[in-house]
Amino acid sequence: MPGIIIGCFLIFIALVVLGFQYNSKTSGVALKDEWTETPISNSKSTKRKNLLIGFLISIILGYLVTGQPIITIVVGVAGSAFIANWLTNRKNNKNQEILEEQYTQVLNSIVSSLQGGANPYQALEETITGLKNPARDVFIEIIRRNRTGNNYSEAIRTVAEETGWTDLHQLEMAFRLYDKTGSNLVEVCNHLLQSAYDRRADRKYVAATTASIMTTTTVLTILPFFVMAFMRIVAPEFAYPLFNTTGGIIVLCIICAMIFTGNKIAKKMVANLI
Repeated sequence: MPGIIIGCFLIFIALVVLGFQYNSKTSGVALKDEWTETPISNSKSTKRKNLLIGFLISIILGYLVTGQPIITIVVGVAGSAFIANWLTNRKNNKNQEILEEQYTQVLNSIVSSLQGGANPYQALEETITGLKNPARDVFIEIIRRNRTGNNYSEAIRTVAEETGWTDLHQLEMAFRLYDKTGSNLVEVCNHLLQSAYDRRADRKYVAATTASIMTTTTVLTILPFFVMAFMRIVAPEFAYPLFNTTGGIIVLCIICAMIFTGNKIAKKMVANLI
């Protein structure tokens, strides 16, 4: 009987909280929800979360590999920044990949709108209706800046610089030519669309070519630490000098430095291919 009463009380509290949240929602878009402000708050909260995740992962892996509290703390402090940076870069790269895929959709929509008789502003507005995030938020910001006095090319340029979406610089040039010379915007966008398809095919080929390099690098990075952890568990007396003597710690530092250097070289090789 007491359990039923407690359960009913918790359900009542949950319904009250949900009711307050529902009634507090506004029909418009608040200033704090605008695209120009959300990246700042999101980046700070994401950075703190990634640092915490990196610290926990480093502590767990450090203790599994070494079993030494002091080394584990050092690894946790040093590894938290490394893992947080890796998680942030991974998210940013994924976001850029999505934007690159959506670029062809943007150009297709602009061309279709212009061919239907729309002016450039209407074409940009109609493009937003068929887009999903993150490209949708980017073009909402472009429209917002255009409404506040910036011309099309200037709004596209500033947003491209802030978001790192380099493909937008081509669209900026197309609108700049249209503003200054009255060029055929449909023909220019069609040319950009064909170039975008070609670049996307090239990127997929490069990604498939470099996938084996990155896989090999990842395996070679993980393998030494896996072997250390395996030795410490299976033959602790054999792995003892590696983590408890000065010479062993020096060897461990050399191994970490060589792995770090090898990853840097491999990433530069891949970056040069791209």
